[in-house]
Amino acid sequence: MTFQYADIFTYRVLGTPTEQDWPNVTTFPDFKPSFPKWQRADDPLVPGLDDNGLDLLDCLLIYDPAGRISAKQAAQHPYFTEGNFRYPRQNGYH
Repeated sequence: MTFQYADIFTYRVLGTPTEQDWPNVTTFPDFKPSFPKWQRADDPLVPGLDDNGLDLLDCLLIYDPAGRISAKQAAQHPYFTEGNFRYPRQNGYH
């Protein structure tokens, strides 16, 4: 993990990762205990996105890769099959 300006943006939006969010993150070579401790904002990341879309986005933006939704699981998420956005079942994952 290389700390860059993009990390600052990510941390400000999603909150600074903690051991609870991402086990062993504090042992990464570029992680510094002096990083600002931002909390994730309560505002939706994408205003106007329906509940299924917000849930999918939350599942995709999990810091710990082991806890993040897979591409196949994401393609089968209700966001693509219900509600305002209906994706045709021609993408090979359904």
